[in-house]
Amino acid sequence: MAQVAQIIADHGCDIMDISQKLMQEFFTMILVVNLTSAEATFEHLQSEFQQLAESLGIRIFAQHEDVFNALNRL
Repeated sequence: MAQVAQIIADHGCDIMDISQKLMQEFFTMILVVNLTSAEATFEHLQSEFQQLAESLGIRIFAQHEDVFNALNRL
């Protein structure tokens, strides 16, 4: 969590909400991040999260709010 939060902070973004849950044997976390004042593109942040995930042996899915909202309308 600290390294994810550090990437977010390093690029001038703000964590607006955090939700954590255990689902079977999996730890899940959802972050709502405000990118309004971001110093990087969403795609750049996705790339950094992917690099971090690979180094830690975990999965990180970064999804733009527009995609999230569209999927939840179906």
